[in-house]
Formats: sequence, structure tokens, C-alpha cells
Amino acid sequence: MSLASLTLSWGCASLGPREGKHAGIDWHTAVKLYDLQLEDPLRFDEDMAGLAHRLAGSGTDLERLRRLQGALFDDEKFPFEYQSNATLGAIEAYHAREGNCVSATSLFIALGRALDIEVWPIETRTSSFDVEDRSDVLIVTEHVMAAIRGIGGFVLFDFNSQAPRRDIEVLLLTDREFQTIYLNNLGTDALLEGDLEAATRLLSAALKLDPGRSQTYANLGVVARRRGDPQEALAIYEKGLEAEPDAPAVLNNLAHLYSSLGLHDEARSALLAADSRSATPHLLLARGELAVRNGDLPQGLRMFRRALKRDPDFVPALIAAAQVYERLGREGRAARLRDRAEELKKQR
Repeated sequence: MSLASLTLSWGCASLGPREGKHAGIDWHTAVKLYDLQLEDPLRFDEDMAGLAHRLAGSGTDLERLRRLQGALFDDEKFPFEYQSNATLGAIEAYHAREGNCVSATSLFIALGRALDIEVWPIETRTSSFDVEDRSDVLIVTEHVMAAIRGIGGFVLFDFNSQAPRRDIEVLLLTDREFQTIYLNNLGTDALLEGDLEAATRLLSAALKLDPGRSQTYANLGVVARRRGDPQEALAIYEKGLEAEPDAPAVLNNLAHLYSSLGLHDEARSALLAADSRSATPHLLLARGELAVRNGDLPQGLRMFRRALKRDPDFVPALIAAAQVYERLGREGRAARLRDRAEELKKQR
């Protein structure tokens, strides 16, 4: 079974079902509880307020924010270096002059609020994914932006250098939900650096802020597995499924855990329970392979094609689809998919 654990972080990409139904504790209580020396990521100081007023000038709220956004992309007005693994709050990003998309978005929201403009964090859902495979952990990148309310909807401010997507659904976030995203990113960074103690504290604080966000359970379960405690990981995933019963990341990680314990029937059940509407290409691949092993070639092919729709360059799905087409006697189609897979392998 092509399974690996998923961890969710937010940056310059896609998808993120939001669960804000469960009330958590406030930021200062959460970080103090886990002895985290962190500022609220949306806070600003006097220096930042002064800069905001200088860069934004006068005019309507929208004109001032457009001017501010342009300045943040202008190295002469505000040098800022993109660092994908640098998740910084607004004050830290301002003084360090670096960070990732979450950092830039935090900075923009804080500067906008220093202008007394009501700027909000938002999360987006799209039909595509950005997944990075690192060892046995798949990093699924989610995307956040800033927004103000305009006539007829939101006006969005994006700090993604890629071309804007049109297939997005906008979800307004509370400050607490954005703070949860921030702690999730920091926890994922700590996990990848091998600092499991820091990852546990950061992700536990994130859960205290928003106990309903299933992605945090998915990430914290990976940390427990890395610590060699599968029973704790299982308990964490069960809590995640209480928050969101068909959460793809939690069910994927649960299936991976079951598989590693030799509980293959339970792993298959977890895969089948996942909501394929928001599943990653890797989870769709695993579901397709399960269907093929059970003799359902058409269903397997549908899963592989859905995986390729979300990531056309996903080599394992290209190869799996080619194998099914070959079994169905469609040699030409199989050959074209294999050629494409080989071409992508050479490029990488």
C-alpha cells in the first residue's frame, strides 16, 4: 500500500477544510501553558505602525492597502527575503526581513491593522494540491491570504509569487484560527528538524487554541509515531476523527499506522472512509491500489485519474494508471503514460 503519514502546513499552495466550531483557550494562555516564548503572530509595534503610515500614504482603505502591498514586493522600499521554512510572526518577520507566505501575510495584516483598517486572515480551498514527499512524511501545503470586506464580497491580498488561481473558495478566519495555523507550521518545522519535544509542545498549544481543527491531530499523531508510541498516535487520531469524521489527513495517517502494525484490514477501512473530495493525490493513489488488488480495475483507474487531475505530474499515479490500461488491453494509452512518467523522472 503506497502510504505515508501526512503533515499539514500552510504556505503558498492549496486546500484547507476549516473547523472553527470548538471553542479553545486564548493565545497567551495557550503559549504560557506550554512554555512557548512566542508573540501573537498578528501583533504590531510602534516601528511597524510608523512604516505602515509612510508606505500607505493617504486615500481610501483599498488604495492604501494596495500601496502597502506593492511596497512589500519592492526591495527598495522594503527588502524581504522569501524563506519557505521560516514561519515568523508579524513583528519577527518585520525585523528579520524574511519569512514564508504565512509570515508575509501576518506582516501585511498587522501593518494594515496599524492603519486602523479591518484586515482579516483567510484560508482558501482549491481543487489542486502541493504535496512534498520527505521520507515517510508527506507535507501538504495549505494557503492563507489577507482580505478586507468590499462591496459584494472580499478583496484579497495574496503573497504567492505564482499565478493566481481562479478555483478558490474563501474562508474567513478568526485570529485564533490563524494563530493555530501559525503554531501548526512551527510544529511541522520542528518535526522535520527532528525536535519532537518542541513539535509536541507547539502542536499541543495549537489544539488548545482550536480543538476542532483536524489537521493538528494529523500532525500530532505523526509526532507520536516518531516518538515510538503508536498507542498514543492512535488515541490522537481517534480524537481527530471526533472533530472531523471523514478528515482525509487523519484517516490517511491512521491507515499508515494500522499498516505499520500489520492491521491491513483496518488500514483499508480507514482509506475507504476518507473524504475523497478533499483527499491528496497520495491518498487517492492508495485507494486506487486497494481497488485494483480487489479486482475492481475501473474503480482503481478512476482513483488514479482523480489523483492525476489534482497533480498531473504525480509519477506513481501515472505508472499505476499505465499498468491498469495495459491490463485492459489499451497498450497505446499505457505507453504514453509510461513515457510521461519517464520524462518526469529525468527532469527531477
